[in-house]
Amino acid sequence: MVLRCRDLGETDRLVTLYSREHGKQQAVARGVRRAASRRAGSLQPFAHLRCLVARGRTLDVIAQVELLNSFAKLRDDLTLLTWAGHILELVDAAAGEGDRGASFPLLLAALHLLAGGADPELTARAFELRHLSAAGLEPELTICCRCGGPLGDQGELRFNPAEGGAICAACGKTSGDRLLRRGILATMLYLKDADLRQVDRLVVSARDRAELEALLRAYLEFHLDRPLRSLAFLDTLREQEH
Repeated sequence: MVLRCRDLGETDRLVTLYSREHGKQQAVARGVRRAASRRAGSLQPFAHLRCLVARGRTLDVIAQVELLNSFAKLRDDLTLLTWAGHILELVDAAAGEGDRGASFPLLLAALHLLAGGADPELTARAFELRHLSAAGLEPELTICCRCGGPLGDQGELRFNPAEGGAICAACGKTSGDRLLRRGILATMLYLKDADLRQVDRLVVSARDRAELEALLRAYLEFHLDRPLRSLAFLDTLREQEH
């Protein structure tokens, strides 16, 4: 899968790939920007490829390319394209040394669902939780990450990105805590564990969607140590719609 590309020199392109076999890797496509190149259309973000990558002295080289799916439908709608870009951005940001492509099946499934008309927001939320788990960054949602005790069924829960997840009602409130309504917690658990194909059957109010996004966005940006450009662009699109 192509995560991103950038021009290199006058005729080449540096491509960031993500695969089941090798995780995240970079390789150069020689001459792909020449007018006569037949590979230019294949080496674009979202493209699902079968590649032959040769070892090079400084950069690996893409020697052969077979396009399996371009996910062209994702490019027909700017909002849908941005949600898909968010998913790629998360893989790019969280996949580091030692990543062996654990999120590849999930990435491919999510793009197929988005292209097939699934709810993009809930699909992205489910992907966020599952990709965090695959990357070893999963938020704790079943016990208190402060005291290690049960969350219980009474009292006000909170969520702290820096501490790693949910906080029980018995633990004192500290700086950085955010309100975690129990309905939001139940939604997060469902999105994390349910069949990805069933996610958009969940009915989630606009208020709950906003709270869910705020919690996961804060968690992602803290643990990835960077702002998420795709979500910032979605903010812009939403402002334009209103």
